[in-house]
Amino acid sequence: MLGQAGIRLHRAETVEQADFLLLATGATVLLSDTVFLDGSWESALAMVRDAHPLVAVLVCADAVDRDFVALAPNCGALGIYWKPLEVAQLREAIWSGHGVSLERLVWRAEKECELGLKHNVAQSVFSEASK
Repeated sequence: MLGQAGIRLHRAETVEQADFLLLATGATVLLSDTVFLDGSWESALAMVRDAHPLVAVLVCADAVDRDFVALAPNCGALGIYWKPLEVAQLREAIWSGHGVSLERLVWRAEKECELGLKHNVAQSVFSEASK
């Protein structure tokens, strides 16, 4: 059902596998369970922050984990989604995360362009001053 919306899902048992899949697939959204074999949602957010800063993270949790994941949005998660998830809700959350990721990409490109222009202007001024 998600495939019809252009969404491909890949499953990772560890944060390390998730890191690899994000790199290999160019994914824009990470759906994170509360725990992995080698960490938790906190580990996933740290990995994304360090290695994939444009990726949006959505934490999927059971109601019993409410206290455990309460700080996820403050730590960089786009949101917390409660299980069981409905397909329509999941599709909407993923598309929302994808949109956020694309906005981050545009923002980064604009910043790099601004920095490049400032660098070019500074080089021109330096070149003129050297003559």
